Amino acid sequence: MSCFGQAKKTPTMASPEVSRVEIAVPRIRRHRSCTIAICQWFIYSLVSACLALNVSDMFIYAKTISKVSGCGRCIFLHYQIILMVVVVLVMFLLCVVAVVVLKQSIHGLRIFVMLLFLATWLQMMMIVLLTHEYPLIHDIEILWKRHKSLDYYERNFECCGLTGPNDYVFNSDQVPGSCFKDNSMLTRDLYKSGCATKKSQPSDLAITELVTILCQYLLIVVLLCHKKYLKRNLVPVRSLRTLNAARLHLPS
Repeated sequence: MSCFGQAKKTPTMASPEVSRVEIAVPRIRRHRSCTIAICQWFIYSLVSACLALNVSDMFIYAKTISKVSGCGRCIFLHYQIILMVVVVLVMFLLCVVAVVVLKQSIHGLRIFVMLLFLATWLQMMMIVLLTHEYPLIHDIEILWKRHKSLDYYERNFECCGLTGPNDYVFNSDQVPGSCFKDNSMLTRDLYKSGCATKKSQPSDLAITELVTILCQYLLIVVLLCHKKYLKRNLVPVRSLRTLNAARLHLPS
């Protein structure tokens, strides 16, 4: 008790538990921000790779369409066009996913990852179908059954008849000039393979398409892990105003 009869106040010390929490919270936030930023950069790298691979595939699809455009209303041409439309859809979804990742929207990731998975699956099925040339074989068989000329396919694919030159012999028909190299009508220049049975050479496109599909599935797995991390850490959705204020989700 002081001389004035008032109790002397002793300074209160901060609780060590409180100070530890105050120090740990910013550290956790910085660690979370770094983890999200690294994951975002990895996702953007995969998105860029997928876009580049799909653009490369698009150029080759365009060349294939120009090559078989003379077949008329063949199913193979229609399937190639459908595949190009699917690739355009996949590229659009990849761009949307990049924006959703930037906004850190769990709901948006759930929707567009599912759409990207379905589009990738459809793209893979179309690639498998066209790689084995089932539509092309179907077109050739239809023309043969209708006794129509296979001139276009014989010239472009260097084949003869449905299963070989003997198809014309069995039908008592003359082997057409399109079955010979440069229409030479010489036995040595006769194409031995049939248009429906000729085995195509392994294409570099098939390898590129396989890499494209694998890259997109890897992206989908990473997106699912990223969504789970955002949900577990209760990361808020970033608004457009926040995106304008911060270019990237990096720790300050």
